[in-house]
Amino acid sequence: LRAGGQPGRAARVVNVASNAPRRGRLHWDDLGLRQGYSAYSAYGQSKLANILFTAELARRLSAAGEPITANSVHPGLVHTGFAANNAQLFWRFAYLFINRIGLTPAQGADTLIYLAADPAVEGVSGRYFVKRRAVAPTAAAQDLAAARRLWEVSAQAVALPANVSVSSKE
Repeated sequence: LRAGGQPGRAARVVNVASNAPRRGRLHWDDLGLRQGYSAYSAYGQSKLANILFTAELARRLSAAGEPITANSVHPGLVHTGFAANNAQLFWRFAYLFINRIGLTPAQGADTLIYLAADPAVEGVSGRYFVKRRAVAPTAAAQDLAAARRLWEVSAQAVALPANVSVSSKE
C-alpha cells in the first residue's frame, strides 16, 4: 500500500461494515463470544469492530504521514445468498425477505468501488459511508478510546506490540 500511495493519490483501504452495530457492542471480557454465543451478537460485534478498527487505522496512518486512506462502508442489504442454508427458521424467513428487497451485488458494491477509486474521495479517511455519503455511525462506533483498545487487543492477539507503527519511516 505504501508503494501504491503518493501525495495527491493515496492508496486506499475500504473495510466492509454494516449498520448492525446499532445494537452491537464489544464484549471485552469475551471477544470470542465463547460464553453465550449468538450469531446475531457475533455479527454486530464484528461489524462494530470493523468500523472502530478502520477509524484507528486511519488515525495512525494520518499521524504517520502515510499516503494511505482508510474508510468503512455499509453496502446496504445485499442479496448475496447470506443465510440461505441456515437451518434456523428466523434466518430462512430473513433470507426470503432479503431475496425480495435486497440490492443486487453490483448495487451493493457501488459505494465500495466509489471509495476505492473515485477522485471525489481522494484524501478522505476515517469515515463511515452509506450510499456514497459519509455519515456518523452509532455512538459506540465513534468511541475513540474503544478503537485504540481494540487495536491493542488485536495486536496482542497476533503477537505484535500494541504500539506497532504504521509508518514506513521507522
